[in-house]
Amino acid sequence: MALSIISFIVPMIVAIVISLLVLMYAIRHRDTVGSRAFVVLMSAETLWQIAYLFWLLSVNPSVKVIFDKISYIGVVLVAPGWLWFALFYAGEKQWVTPRWICITLILPVCMLLLAWTNECHWLIWREYDFYNAGNVVLQYVHYGPAFWVIIAYSYLLLLIGSYLIIKTALRTTRYYRYQSLFLLIGALLPWVGNLLYVFKVIDIPGLDFTPFMLGASGVCVGIGLFFFHLLSIVPIARKTLIDKTEDGLLILDGNSRVVDLNPACRKILGIRESQVIGEQITKIWK
Repeated sequence: MALSIISFIVPMIVAIVISLLVLMYAIRHRDTVGSRAFVVLMSAETLWQIAYLFWLLSVNPSVKVIFDKISYIGVVLVAPGWLWFALFYAGEKQWVTPRWICITLILPVCMLLLAWTNECHWLIWREYDFYNAGNVVLQYVHYGPAFWVIIAYSYLLLLIGSYLIIKTALRTTRYYRYQSLFLLIGALLPWVGNLLYVFKVIDIPGLDFTPFMLGASGVCVGIGLFFFHLLSIVPIARKTLIDKTEDGLLILDGNSRVVDLNPACRKILGIRESQVIGEQITKIWK
């Protein structure tokens, strides 16, 4: 199959730019709850994309193997980063302790070391078969047993994190449900691309769709960042007592944005939930 390098390089560069913009936004909001985990997630995704861009540009098989190994730094960190952020987002930050983080990183670090020393044991990749597809050098990859271990582990963390996001969305206000929806779509898109690649659903052997889908993921997360104030507002789980109390409760985050209010408060102020969630308190009391 004859392929043009330009048809891959341009989308890849666009995807990287989007990821960098999202990463810069996250760094600017690094003092917000959960933002540091999000920075780890976006850094891992961006590194994966940049390494894959150079992998596409390389024609020397030995150089391609080097960029493959570099990309694994991002590959093994994406799923843990997603889980850490999901825990913060769901209000379960007590789980994100240094000890717990180290435990979740044991397997990824082991897999990274195996990838970098693959030629000594062939547990990640058993062999490469490079071929020319037009002016693009791609590869057939035969994976070893350790590769399937990291795939299973990554998918497990993805599912746990997604469950936490869905659970949080179902018990919060409509505003947060939209925020959670874009976040969840953004998280799932790259793994759809990964499934297409790993299980060879698309008949372009050796072309990994995951880094490209990370760009689409960045668009979804970007919508959550700029339109629904992701990282500026963190969902707060409501307890039945709060909803049923006759006292008006209005909750602000560290940036003086309204993150929640109960029915009694809405009645007192004569406003709808959608009018104030995400707004600065100064806009409500002028």
